[in-house]
Amino acid sequence: MEESAKIYLIAKSVGQPRRLTEEEYKEIQGLESEAYRVNLLQQMK
Repeated sequence: MEESAKIYLIAKSVGQPRRLTEEEYKEIQGLESEAYRVNLLQQMK
C-alpha cells in the first residue's frame, strides 16, 4: 500500500483528516525533531 494511503487511513480512524495550514507547516519545519527526521531520511538514500 502506498505510504500516503496508509497515513490517510490512520488519520481517518481517529477523525476527519485535513490539510495543514501554512502556519502549521512552517511550525513543523522549524522543529529540531523534523530536521533530525529529514537528516535520517537523507542518510537512508
